[in-house]
Amino acid sequence: MRLPMEVEFFEYARLGGNSVVVFGVVQLVGSVLLVFPRTRLWGASVVAATFLSITVMMFAAGLVTFGVLSVLPVAMVAIIIKEDTRKGPRASRSSSG
Repeated sequence: MRLPMEVEFFEYARLGGNSVVVFGVVQLVGSVLLVFPRTRLWGASVVAATFLSITVMMFAAGLVTFGVLSVLPVAMVAIIIKEDTRKGPRASRSSSG
C-alpha cells in the first residue's frame, strides 16, 4: 500500500512512484539483516543508506522539520554500526550461538 503523500514526495524528488516500493523493500531487507548478529553491520549500513538518502531528499525539497526528524534514525543506526565495528567480527559470530 502506497500512501499518496509518499508517492507525491518521490515524484517531487523526480523519482517514479515505484521508488516507494523499492525503498520499502530495501529497508525491509536491511531491517531483517539487523536481527542477526552476523549480518547486523550489513543491515545497519543498508538502513542507514536508505534513511540518509531520504533525509537528503527532504532537505532538498525544503522539508526541514521532517529532515531534522529523519536524522534521528540515521544517528541510531550509526550507533549500531559503531558498536558492531568496535566489537569486531569475532564478537558478532560468538554472540550468535
